[in-house]
Amino acid sequence: MTAVLQTAVWLGTRLVLGPAWKPPTAAIANEVLRYGNVFDISGPPLIIKDLCQQQEYLQRLLTLDFVQWAVQPLLLQNADHTLFAYATIQPTGHIIGSRKAKASNS
Repeated sequence: MTAVLQTAVWLGTRLVLGPAWKPPTAAIANEVLRYGNVFDISGPPLIIKDLCQQQEYLQRLLTLDFVQWAVQPLLLQNADHTLFAYATIQPTGHIIGSRKAKASNS
């Protein structure tokens, strides 16, 4: 969470969070993406991976400018590979991993 908060400060963006009384899930993250007027997502790899497992959620991820994660690597296996097939690497340093999320036309 600290890495996500720092990203908002570094990039001069607003942070949109899900409800404080519920643990984060792919369904909640999807609703934030759907109604939050957001351009990227920063979160734990588990949530990103879970978002990739539902076609509707994955399509919403692919409309974002960036997908960022922190704490541990997002492995190229299973559903993660679906997102990476459409994403390009966007280096952001050692703390936060990131891939540009918009599908390329090439």
